[in-house]
Amino acid sequence: MEKISFDIYIPDKKRFRFTPNTIVLIIWLSLITIFGIGGKYIPSETRAYASIIGCFITIFYIIRSLIAYAPLRGQFKGKIEFTNDAIIINNKPYYIEGIKKIDFYFGDYYGEIRSGYRSVNPKLSQGVNNSIEFATLDDVLYNIQFKIRSPKGYFVLSPFINNALKAQKISRFRVIDLIGEENIY
Repeated sequence: MEKISFDIYIPDKKRFRFTPNTIVLIIWLSLITIFGIGGKYIPSETRAYASIIGCFITIFYIIRSLIAYAPLRGQFKGKIEFTNDAIIINNKPYYIEGIKKIDFYFGDYYGEIRSGYRSVNPKLSQGVNNSIEFATLDDVLYNIQFKIRSPKGYFVLSPFINNALKAQKISRFRVIDLIGEENIY
């Protein structure tokens, strides 16, 4: 197996961000306020224009959500590479023999359409909801998120996952969950 590499993704720690959902919510709450409380004080023509603008903005975000990628909310820093017997993180190798346990999580891929019930947030994924977690023999725990570019992109890791299974660093049941029984050799 030649080296297989992925971009390492480091998420931001920032919790709150304005999203299309919050923008549309603010617009509609403002419209409700204009109609409810300001109905007596704001001319009906102004209220009509505000309603039309609110509808156009909402329709814009609905259409945009179908063709736009979700914001990255982090950055790419470095590469993670896999060989038959090692994980190489930014040119630092971690060999299977020096690892106590390994686990993978494959959540999405670049361009995956995520459905959001009643959401106007972008539906296309950046593909960064994937990670490897491993602990070295000296109990240092690593959790690295990375980007997968295609729907079955994680299958290229099958040789490494099978070698980790042979070295008893991951359970057979977990390997079946990850790549399927037919890909175990």
